[in-house]
Amino acid sequence: MGAKLSRFKRRRVEGRIKDAGKMQTVVNAFKTTSKASSSKVHPIDRGRFSPVSQDNVREIANEATWRKYFKTGEKAPQRDFEELLQAREIEKERITSSELHSTPSKARNIVYENMCEEEVYTECYFCRMVTGDTTIDCRICGRLAHLSCLQSRGFLGSENQLLAAQQAQQGSPIGWSCPECEDVSQLLSADEMQELMERFDQYDKNGDNEFNFEDFLQQSHPKMTEEANNPADRLKEFSEYDRDGDNTVTWEEFKFLEALRILRKASQSYLVKSLKPQEIEKIKNSFRDLDTFNTGVITMQAARRAFQTWTKTVGYKIPKLVANTKDTDFSLISWDRFIREHAFHVICARPNTVTIRHYLSSFDLT
Repeated sequence: MGAKLSRFKRRRVEGRIKDAGKMQTVVNAFKTTSKASSSKVHPIDRGRFSPVSQDNVREIANEATWRKYFKTGEKAPQRDFEELLQAREIEKERITSSELHSTPSKARNIVYENMCEEEVYTECYFCRMVTGDTTIDCRICGRLAHLSCLQSRGFLGSENQLLAAQQAQQGSPIGWSCPECEDVSQLLSADEMQELMERFDQYDKNGDNEFNFEDFLQQSHPKMTEEANNPADRLKEFSEYDRDGDNTVTWEEFKFLEALRILRKASQSYLVKSLKPQEIEKIKNSFRDLDTFNTGVITMQAARRAFQTWTKTVGYKIPKLVANTKDTDFSLISWDRFIREHAFHVICARPNTVTIRHYLSSFDLT
């Protein structure tokens, strides 16, 4: 009886040791995907670029695999946060090296690690005085302006401009753009501006600085196809200019949209060079929030989330069909490439759009 009891105790102890070993493999598998649990990036996102193969990472992050390790007692792959960081650093050097040979030097003026230097203003940009009057600062350049100075100079003549300034005074997170920063046509050359004015004069026959849909229809080009001159298509084109929906297109509405269409074809290096420090810092913060390893490199999936976050900070909500698109792109993108690809979108967000359609809605964001 004593011998049987001893064998029973021995088998029970051996079973517990074996079960403990299986549990340890489950714990190891969990640690593999949760090493940096404080980060916002999904474990799969972190592990895709480690020395372990992509298939193994997907397996480890799968609950069914944990059960497999528990049943079979297989040893789960071990990875460390430092190894992932090292792999990401190596990938960053490779990407940066390839971009240095393909990117003009003028585009590489955005430092990721340090904040851009912003000039501090203490006086009104227009009257050059520091008074007790209410002031608001431009979200693009940071310059201050008295509301009274803006009103006296006619910069708050439209409802859109007035509401943007009032909301900025009340602490709106979107902010307000000064007249100089809002006018994206200042980034055009003299020849391009001359061409825009000549095109606008073709529509504005009576010289009242605006045109309606009838004026727009009269300028159908004779060489255009009958389908292109279709009134329904022309109305849709007219609506792109008519941002406030009052059935008339002013010089400002025409100028802003056409200027952005021209800038859409400009070089990335020129667009990046035209960005202001505060614009760069705003979109950089969205990028940095998803940079788990602080290396200046994130996945394309994370980059799209960063861009969507940034669009909300400038008052634009990406349509559901675009925002809900399934994204399984786990390739890497550097900060330098990210800012180059989105420099145009940053410039699109300069105009105040409180009561008008956002200019980002007129361009492809995918």
